[in-house]
Order: sequence, then C-alpha cells, then structure tokens
Amino acid sequence: MTKPNISKIAFWDVNFDKIDFDESSVFVIDKVINHGTWAESFLCLILELNKTDFTAYQRRQARVSNWTY
Repeated sequence: MTKPNISKIAFWDVNFDKIDFDESSVFVIDKVINHGTWAESFLCLILELNKTDFTAYQRRQARVSNWTY
C-alpha cells in the first residue's frame, strides 16, 4: 500500500516513514481524527459530529493560558 496523502502533524510522536498503514490502520485513523488537521478530519461532516466531540478539541479548550490578556 502506498502512503496516504496526509500531513505528518498527527504523527509527531512516531516515525511516519516506518508506519505500516495496512497493519496499523486503526492507529492511523485515531491519530488523524484526534490530532490531524481539520481538512483531514472531514469525518465531522460524514458522521454528523461537532468539533467539540473530539478529544483533541476538548484538551485544547481545557488548557490554562500562562498569560493573562
């Protein structure tokens, strides 16, 4: 299988070039949905989800800013 046309942003913690996309399909899907770009996480439209339903969105909102503006 050839590598899909996805960004490496979601795979910051692994070696992207060594991923076996056939064997690790569930891992790849999880990474793209939770940590990929919005263009890659188009499942919001297909599954009728809101961006607030994703773990990554919830984590970002829970972070406390170090600076008070």
